[in-house]
Amino acid sequence: MRSRGFDALIAAVALANGLAVHTANPDDFSGIPGLQVVDIRPGLAA
Repeated sequence: MRSRGFDALIAAVALANGLAVHTANPDDFSGIPGLQVVDIRPGLAA
């Protein structure tokens, strides 16, 4: 299992600036309240 430190840093910056996180690994950001995550994988985006 890898550290979530960088994911937490990315999430904190996004939250502080009112931004969404666009990622191909949305599960990396699960469980972070208030964070809007956009899945960029082809065919899976909502």
